[in-house]
Amino acid sequence: MRGLKTIFAGTCLFVSFAFPAWAQDAEFLPEKPRPMNAAVHPRFAGSEAKKTGVHSFYDRAGKVEFGAALGLAIFDAAQTCHNLSNGGEEFSLPTQHCPNAVAMLLSSIALQEFVTYEFHSHGHHTLERMTRFQSMAENLTGIVRSKLAGAW
Repeated sequence: MRGLKTIFAGTCLFVSFAFPAWAQDAEFLPEKPRPMNAAVHPRFAGSEAKKTGVHSFYDRAGKVEFGAALGLAIFDAAQTCHNLSNGGEEFSLPTQHCPNAVAMLLSSIALQEFVTYEFHSHGHHTLERMTRFQSMAENLTGIVRSKLAGAW
């Protein structure tokens, strides 16, 4: 139980450092973006991108979130391969072979980016951000379960 508290505290610390980059862009990301003129809402008195709530798909926050999700997925895949090569079992994967497991774990990142881009292109910017956090949570859960089962 003490290990779970440590991992939870580490996750909270990570999110607290990642959140300010996300929050900077979040103030210009309404759930249903629509053009506003500066006279109606002075907060959008900057560029046209700020007026409409549009942002780049790989802005600063997006790059940080993608890097964190990719890093956790790679660590989870490496730990999975190590566990399988030493006679362990992976309970959440339908395969027990390292190449297949790695392909599944890394294809989930590709699927995550596709879904994230679809949310972005349809204006659902909150869901766009949350998709990567959900992927990070899944990989972190896999890492924690492997650690509790005695991996590395």
